[in-house]
Amino acid sequence: FKKKYEKSGVLKEFRRRMFFVKPSVEKKMEKERAIRKNKRMIDEENN
Repeated sequence: FKKKYEKSGVLKEFRRRMFFVKPSVEKKMEKERAIRKNKRMIDEENN
């Protein structure tokens, strides 16, 4: 049950909806997340 629960993303969705985030702020956070992810991938390639 726990794995299915985590895979479905119910908890993640619940936490995301706990408070309202303006669309502009949401886009900014998404962009920052993508930049961090990209940096992490580049670091792993170089090591």
